[in-house]
Amino acid sequence: MEIEVYAVEEAEAIRRLLGKTAESVIEIGHRLIRLKERIPHGEWARYLKREFDWTERSAQRFMSVAHCFNSDNLSDLKIGPSALYLLASNSTPEPVRSAILDRAKAGERITHTAVKEAIEATHPRVIVDEEFSKILPPLRPEELQGLELSILDWGCLNPLLVWKDHGILLDGHQRYAICKKRGIPFKVREVEISSREEAKIYIIRRQLMQRNYAPKEIDALRAKLKAKA
Repeated sequence: MEIEVYAVEEAEAIRRLLGKTAESVIEIGHRLIRLKERIPHGEWARYLKREFDWTERSAQRFMSVAHCFNSDNLSDLKIGPSALYLLASNSTPEPVRSAILDRAKAGERITHTAVKEAIEATHPRVIVDEEFSKILPPLRPEELQGLELSILDWGCLNPLLVWKDHGILLDGHQRYAICKKRGIPFKVREVEISSREEAKIYIIRRQLMQRNYAPKEIDALRAKLKAKA
């Protein structure tokens, strides 16, 4: 009974803090961390849904901010909540985080766009070739959603593959688009390719090894590969 009363009181306190300052976001995160430690196992998701209509991912954003800025005094800094969430992401490079905080301490108002642009400035050079990007069948909606959620949770774990000395993207078009949209860092690995025709064959062969295509899609890709042989 005691934990139930505590959980209800904390939920009300969190609701009062929503939509306020950066410090409020951090306080919400700390309250959620303490709550999660006390809520019975298996009840956390139901509690979040019942009290806030949140998913666990929504709560984790607040908790990540609290972990990241546990000892920082943000009371006088003008950092928007969405900027804080991106700054606290595990995938945000520490030099970017430090530089943004320095800008905030100098009086700059920090927006999500400002953080995203700072992260993008660290990205390697990548060129999307329209012809190459259309070689493969697009991801199904549920595949694309799953990929985006995975990148949001864990970052872009595998490097994008680019044509050496050209910077043209060979593998990872969807991951690249998600990283650009979300401001998530990524790495690249260069591949030795001698011509555009070889690049097309490389793209098709690699994808046939990696993805679970429908039979018709596999047949279409194999036909493309045979035509280039």
